[in-house]
This record gives sequence, structure tokens and C-alpha cells, in this order.
Amino acid sequence: MRRESDIFLLLLLLHLYKQPIRGRTRFQKIVCVLKNKFGVPFDFKFKSYYYGPYSKDLADTLSLLEGTNLVTEKMETLGTGIVRYNFELSEKGKEIAEKIVSKIKGERFLQEFEEKMNKIQQISTPELISLSKKLNVIN
Repeated sequence: MRRESDIFLLLLLLHLYKQPIRGRTRFQKIVCVLKNKFGVPFDFKFKSYYYGPYSKDLADTLSLLEGTNLVTEKMETLGTGIVRYNFELSEKGKEIAEKIVSKIKGERFLQEFEEKMNKIQQISTPELISLSKKLNVIN
């Protein structure tokens, strides 16, 4: 069973990101950096992978969120044979994320998480990959 807090944190992450997260690799690296550089209490375990740390548990949790209609994963064709999967909250996911935010509004955690998300959004995907590889987070 997925940790409930990981699910809440992912919904909050997608809510605060304010736009689709473009690509599975970017999503993986965002969570890795949030956990291992910024101290966000995700419980996902990462292993070494071609584009840096990868978490099967995170991928499975994203599939669960999509299967329960909280998150949408949309395929985008970028060129011949190149596909990217973009993630965003569904309407149902937005409602739940807004309830989470309303319950923790004014708490320091929410303000700090939002600040961390603003920093993450400024980092390009190649930079996120490089940063995640340097974190030595394999567990």
C-alpha cells in the first residue's frame, strides 16, 4: 500500500507546479531533488538508472493516481518516434489538492514547499538530471 503522505505530497506538488509536468524523467527528478536536496519527506526509494535516480514506487504511485482519476497522463508526440508523457491534476485531483491546501494554509510547511517548487520550476530538465546524479541518493 502506498503511503498516504506520499500521495498527498504528489497531489500538492502537482497543484503548486501550476502547469503540466513535461515528461516522466522530469517528474522523477523533481521528486528525487525535492526529497534529497530540499528535505521533502517523500518515502520513495531510488536506484541508479540511465538518466539518473529512478523510483519504481514513484512510477507505480503515478499509475495509481492516474487509475483513480486524480492525475492525467497525456501523451505528446515530439517528433518521429519521440513521445513525452505530461502529468497534471484531473478535476477530481484539483478538488482534493485544494482541500489539502485549505487544511494546511498558513502552515510553514506549505509556504516552504511552495518556495521549493518555485526553485524547481526554474531548473531545466537536463540540469535536474545532472543535479539528481550528484546527490548520490541510491537507496
